[in-house]
Order: sequence, then C-alpha cells, then structure tokens
Amino acid sequence: MIDQADYNTQHIFFDDAADDGDDCAVDVRDIITGEKIPQRKYMDMYVVKVHPHKAILEPEYFIKKYEDADEKRDIEIQRVESGIEDEDAKSKMTTMAQDSVEGQETEWEKIQRMNDADYLMRTVLPVLYQGMRVVDLERPAAPLEYLSLYMLKH
Repeated sequence: MIDQADYNTQHIFFDDAADDGDDCAVDVRDIITGEKIPQRKYMDMYVVKVHPHKAILEPEYFIKKYEDADEKRDIEIQRVESGIEDEDAKSKMTTMAQDSVEGQETEWEKIQRMNDADYLMRTVLPVLYQGMRVVDLERPAAPLEYLSLYMLKH
C-alpha cells in the first residue's frame, strides 16, 4: 500500500524479480483508493529492480538505487504540484467528464450513497490508519491531540 500523497515518506521495495514485464512479486496499490498502481508508474520509484551480483560487488549499490528512486519520486511530486497530468489521469478525467455528461453519477454521488461502513472505509480509515502508524512510531506525550492534528492536516 502506497500513500502517493505523503511526500514525507518514500516507499521502496527492492525486488530481484522485477522487470519491465508483469512478473513483479509486489502488488502495488494506492492506500486511499485500493486500486492497483500501473507498473510503469511504480517501477524505479516504489519498486526497484535489483541485480544480486551487482549488489554483492558494489558496496554502494543500494544507496545508489535509493537515490535514483528518491530522485524519480521528487520529479513525480514536482509534476503533481505543478498540475501536469500524465496520460492516464487525462484519460480518466475525460471518461469521468463524459460519464457525468451522460447522466451517470459522479464519484461524489457514489460516496454519498454508500452505507456508513463503506463510507468510513473509503474516506476516513486510510488516513486514520496512517495517523495511527505515525503515533505508534513517534509516541507523542498527547497521542489523541497528535492524531487529531494529523487528521486535520491530511
């Protein structure tokens, strides 16, 4: 589970089976939506192909791989913050616009019609879960206040 909106955390999985095909050992999903992230978006940023023989021979191998992944993540963050959309996002927005024009309900309308449990699972619990993980790691003196500020921020 990857929180693509969390700019303070870099999720990296080193995988010796990862390549440009579909045989990656990791199922990379967005923590908010639960949808699978396309492989071309996560390779070399969240999942890094490892060549075991190079990892053994080069002392700085993993540090270099981390730096490359971090640089790619920084570029992605800049792209998102500047409002540049990738082709998937453009096609998704176009499809959503067409759906709403054709009278089909929007994502907002679907969320409003959800039962209580599904609504909470979709909107609140992903952020609450991340906040609870941060509280567990940080161990603040006032955990409830810390969690409430985390929830307001995110």
